[in-house]
Amino acid sequence: MKKTELVRKANSLPLAALFLVAITLFFASCNDEQEETPNKKDPPKVNCVTLTKAQVQNWVDSGWTKPGSPGKISEVVLQFFSTNGGASLQLLGYPGSTPITVRDNGKVVLATDTTCKKASFNGDVIWGNNILKLDSLGIFNRDGGLNDFDFIRLTPEQKYPPYVNFKVDVVTKGQVGDGTGTTLPCPTQCD
Repeated sequence: MKKTELVRKANSLPLAALFLVAITLFFASCNDEQEETPNKKDPPKVNCVTLTKAQVQNWVDSGWTKPGSPGKISEVVLQFFSTNGGASLQLLGYPGSTPITVRDNGKVVLATDTTCKKASFNGDVIWGNNILKLDSLGIFNRDGGLNDFDFIRLTPEQKYPPYVNFKVDVVTKGQVGDGTGTTLPCPTQCD
């Protein structure tokens, strides 16, 4: 071999080695990204929420709670939503007669109740719809008007894991109800 060919080969070896090191590092970094857990953030926290007497009164004033009226509402479909990509969850309520027959024009946003401790859940969690059975709460009188109460508190829980549901309390004059009510995750507990 000529001297110039040896010099060229000697100069190209460090470039080839550098290229191989760069390729190796690139694939190693790609592999590291795949091995990380997809979501290392803390799970979203969910506050208690309230359905106010004024919100239910709007449904009464619309004639939707009157016994015998066509499409009488008997439940509220609760749906999770977020305005910031899941960092905090809120709850919408759609009054209806079945889980699929709801009145979109009666939709309400349930207010955050900061008097309760926020709940967070680990492991598998399904943030699905829930059904709140209105007739089981004892808030309506015989003609479909409202009995006396201040608001309905919904406290997040997992009575039907991995689904998130809510313990239900009717609060009247500062006194919390017996807390035996619960929402039902839908699907699985829809009826």
